[in-house]
Amino acid sequence: MANGHGIEKLDDSSSAADLSRQVTVQMSPEQYERLFFQPTPAKGDLAKRLGNPTLLGVCGFLVPFCTTMMCLLQWRGTGPASLTGISGSYYFFGGIAMNVAALCEFILGNTFPFALFMIYGVHWINLGYMQDPLHNIAGAYGAKGAESIGFNAGNGMYNVVMTLISFVFFLGSLRTNAPFCLAVFCLIFLFAFLAAATFATPYIATPADGEYVLLLLRIGVLHAHGTGPNPYKVAILLDALQIPYKVKLWEFGDAPNGVKGPAFLKINPNGRVPALEDPNTSVTSWESHACISYILRVYDTSNKFHPGQSTSEQEKVNYDSWTSFLLSTLGPMTGQTNWYRHYNSVTNDDALKRYEEQTYRCYGVLDGQLAKTAGKSVLESGYGAVDMHFYPWVAQHGFAGLDISKYSSLEKWLKSVAGKPEVKEAYKKIPRGEEA
Repeated sequence: MANGHGIEKLDDSSSAADLSRQVTVQMSPEQYERLFFQPTPAKGDLAKRLGNPTLLGVCGFLVPFCTTMMCLLQWRGTGPASLTGISGSYYFFGGIAMNVAALCEFILGNTFPFALFMIYGVHWINLGYMQDPLHNIAGAYGAKGAESIGFNAGNGMYNVVMTLISFVFFLGSLRTNAPFCLAVFCLIFLFAFLAAATFATPYIATPADGEYVLLLLRIGVLHAHGTGPNPYKVAILLDALQIPYKVKLWEFGDAPNGVKGPAFLKINPNGRVPALEDPNTSVTSWESHACISYILRVYDTSNKFHPGQSTSEQEKVNYDSWTSFLLSTLGPMTGQTNWYRHYNSVTNDDALKRYEEQTYRCYGVLDGQLAKTAGKSVLESGYGAVDMHFYPWVAQHGFAGLDISKYSSLEKWLKSVAGKPEVKEAYKKIPRGEEA
């Protein structure tokens, strides 16, 4: 319809519905699914405004972790007991720093880092609580404490569970980056090894266990003769360590039962006693010092009669020095005195006098050393293998025709050692030994 100006005007009665169009769009099933299931970007820009908390979580983990590993590796004198001294880092670095980082990751909507930081952060708090002397968790297990089976079994199970959790985190980290994935992968083995070590701790052998094992040893053979002092040195040490042995007596000379005979030369090519056959290790040692050194290395694991790794260098040198003094000087001088007094076919007063004087000189040196310990032991560290070396030789002073009455410390020491149970036992066993 037209108005007065000749302009066409639409009929007001026409509805808007008459102008609408219906369009049909063809979509594949895949396109339809994408329309509804395509993830939409997370709303907000908190990460840009607040910063990334991952660095805080990683540093919070590394500080107590690296310190703990150094202690477990026993660097610079540290050890498991040193963990108590760093329990504060478990609370503050491992606990607070990692849990703060976890909460920040939660706010940012990062579920995986949140769970990982939170779990390991709580782990450090748990470890700090266990090591904190204020709580004394180990004290609840009696005298054995942290070495008890109950305490270590519980901690072992905890480490097993942490191993499984670390494995789950490792699977989740496969979609992240390689360094992060490798770090979590290593934690699996860390907790696994800790679990194994914790389970084994209550069953670690102690010196007392070693003494019990000695009861199960097979009997060794000490080759000796009844007159010389050297076999007695070895027998005294064997009895002191309660090592079972039997004595086989040999004669002098080259007879079948003699030390120069073919049977004994197979044991000791030098044809001298003592010699020691140990069926427990299939080791044969000969010469008294070699026999004693072997026994100390293999059976005196608690270093009861000789210096250990933890003793000072001076103590080790003192042990070697006085042992060498016996082997190189006092022993040979006493032996030559006996020879020229009893066995030399031609009387030689000059030789006898010389060796007597040298033996007395050695007595004087030894007496001066014994005065430092009031006649208790040769070494100031206490009674040990050195005293066992010296005793059989000094005890022969009467047979050698030597008087020790003016050596008060030496005389006191001789009586003291003679009363030792192992000395009495050795001097009973050897004369009763089996004839070769």
